[in-house]
Amino acid sequence: MKYIIISFSILILSSPICAQVTGILYLNKVDGELIWLDKGNEKKHWKYKGEIKNGKPDGTGVLNSTYGEYVGELKNGMLHGQGTYTYKSGIIKVGEFKRGKPWNVKIFNKEGIVEEEWIRGNKIKREKIEGVKDKDLSDFENNFRVRALLGKTSGENTSSNNSFLFIWKNYGLGINQMTFNNTSSKNILYEIYNYSLDLAYTLFLKDYTITSGVGYVFDGKGDITVKSSEAKYSTEDVFGYGIFGTFGMQWFGIEALIGFRYNTIDHKEFKGTNTTEGLTHQVSYFNLEDQYSVSGSTFQIGIGYNF
Repeated sequence: MKYIIISFSILILSSPICAQVTGILYLNKVDGELIWLDKGNEKKHWKYKGEIKNGKPDGTGVLNSTYGEYVGELKNGMLHGQGTYTYKSGIIKVGEFKRGKPWNVKIFNKEGIVEEEWIRGNKIKREKIEGVKDKDLSDFENNFRVRALLGKTSGENTSSNNSFLFIWKNYGLGINQMTFNNTSSKNILYEIYNYSLDLAYTLFLKDYTITSGVGYVFDGKGDITVKSSEAKYSTEDVFGYGIFGTFGMQWFGIEALIGFRYNTIDHKEFKGTNTTEGLTHQVSYFNLEDQYSVSGSTFQIGIGYNF
């Protein structure tokens, strides 16, 4: 029985369905969908000659397209692996491709000078300066990006920091919403809501990004509720700032982000909203103060996208 199973497994693996064979395929458009077929017109269709698996280019081969000729590795019908793409215009792309797109690739012009370079899916432009070697501008193809980060702490003091940041090249402008609830006292509830305007600077390091910035609180509200008397005191007189930092990793224009934010905010001149008694009237009994400060740090996680 053991030998029968082994023989059957060998037969399945060596069948045309799973085996990698060598042949010729043409890229045809059928009912609006691109399909690889074993018949086609060499003048009209893209032609592939090389290793084939599951009816698609898979392995090493030569692809002749309307743009030029690619010699190298493919997977599941797409450029994937090491290869060289020579265009009819004279431009040559050499390096590693992934899922049909450049990954670690250098692009040479007709004179053999590197004009562009892709590093882990990000395009870095090169500017030739007279008398100096080619200079990396560290300017990714997509200069505009958007980020969203969320952060929350729980316990007796619950706070959250939700940030949105728009980045153009190295500079960022965004907004952060900070909420804070203090339920440590059985009789007093503190509820804080603030918005800050964020300014940031981002440093690009090929696969990674490092961002640092500051935020200025421009709007907010603070509420203090005395539960026993249901007296509520509010203020919109707020002042504060925040500092933050973010570390990002990039894949195909998408960033995975982890960050840290510290805020310190003062609220003062609380006034009663449903009572004629001022907040100072409650100081001696409930140990309240006319000014309430909130400070603390929050870890954030988020995602970014390059346009």
